[in-house]
Amino acid sequence: MPAPIALFIDRGFPMEPFADALAPAVDCREWVAPDEASDVAAIVTGTPPIGIAEVAPYPNLQLVLTCSIGTDHLDVAGLNQRGLIVANNRDYCTQEVAEHALACVLAGLRGLWRLDTAVRRGDWDYAAAGLLRRFGDCRLGIVGLGRIGRALAERAQALGIEVVAFDPHLADGGPVPLVGLDELLATCDAVSLHAPGGGGP
Repeated sequence: MPAPIALFIDRGFPMEPFADALAPAVDCREWVAPDEASDVAAIVTGTPPIGIAEVAPYPNLQLVLTCSIGTDHLDVAGLNQRGLIVANNRDYCTQEVAEHALACVLAGLRGLWRLDTAVRRGDWDYAAAGLLRRFGDCRLGIVGLGRIGRALAERAQALGIEVVAFDPHLADGGPVPLVGLDELLATCDAVSLHAPGGGGP
């Protein structure tokens, strides 16, 4: 009897580590022939949307897994109605995204993009960056205080940046004061958005 197939439809990440870890119990594939459709037990995605139409060819499918935190690209209700398990990776790239967001905030506060443009023109003028801001004098607003938002807040606060957040799903932000969205947008030197994008299939 053939091993159940996990069909990887996202080419944005390598399948090989999964194949090595799951073999021989699971046959990881990036494609299947039409006569193998009944052997597909799981579909693994990252960003490509999955809805009823995408799972229709696989009569014995049991699981739709996204290698992301967000599930807004999945028709969760529709997939559940078909009896499928829908799962996400709740810790995927939390630290990496928070650190990238912080790098962007710091680059913006220091005017690094403007300096880069000036240097590429052959100039070296510190004034091209505009007013240099000390991190301790800056306020960062975070929209969405989930795992990534909290990881960003922790890193920014460690640098002395004042952090506030807006999250309509929370009554208490812990060490991060919650403010209204209008106040956040009006009073912050930088804003980082960490909220579901909406939409879906």
